Amino acid sequence: MAPLKLEEFDIQPVRASAPAGAQPAAQDHVQSEEAKLEAFENGYKAGWDDAAKSHAENLDNVSVELARNLQELSFTFHEARAQVLKDMRAVFSELMEKIMPRIAAENLPAMIAEQITEIARSDVNTRIELQVHPANAQSVENLLPAQNSLDVVVVGEASLGEGQARLVFAEGEQIVDLSGVLAAAQEKTEGFFNLNEKVV
Repeated sequence: MAPLKLEEFDIQPVRASAPAGAQPAAQDHVQSEEAKLEAFENGYKAGWDDAAKSHAENLDNVSVELARNLQELSFTFHEARAQVLKDMRAVFSELMEKIMPRIAAENLPAMIAEQITEIARSDVNTRIELQVHPANAQSVENLLPAQNSLDVVVVGEASLGEGQARLVFAEGEQIVDLSGVLAAAQEKTEGFFNLNEKVV
């Protein structure tokens, strides 16, 4: 059985004394090694280029996915914001149309009493004509026994709103206008929601 012969990778220098026929074999061996080295380098470069291309494609895919997720998140945010604004608008509309006018009507007598007190400080003997909406006349008159030292006459005035009152006395008149305050608040509230709905 012939012994196993392995390829030698070490390049042996060609001796000057080597036979003439050995020179071409050494050159072939050197060329073969150069070809192997060039093939290795080409393979390494191709592998590197493939890896770089694959990495770039992965980054592109990640960027596209991230952009899509951000866009979906943006839509979700705007939809949620629009729904919150819609719900808030309904609550504020209910508040302004039903609850606040009732609160204003309930507080109107107290506001009137405060104004009467201020007028009486200047002249306790002055006569005050208190004009209110007919619907409020009775509740305002119920306050008058506590003010029996003052000359106050309650007059129903249909031109006034339920949140309004006019106090006429010798030195002039004063207006209590809770309806105007409510109207201004309602206008500002509507303006806020209209503006934000345009942004959405």
